Amino acid sequence: MRALSRIGFTISTVGGKGDHFKVTWPRTQKSVTVDGEMVRKDQLRYILKEIEMYSNGDVTWERIKREL
Repeated sequence: MRALSRIGFTISTVGGKGDHFKVTWPRTQKSVTVDGEMVRKDQLRYILKEIEMYSNGDVTWERIKREL
């Protein structure tokens, strides 16, 4: 979550269910819901693909790894 925040995503816990986060890319206002406790490997892959798509390719896994 911190890496996505540093890149420019908006992280919100308001309006979610339980411990989920709403991650929004401000340029397109598209969002992804992420489980706050533990993300399985298959879920992470799906989430990262969705983030890359919503950011129009501006945010890639390589960019996220640099922010960790």
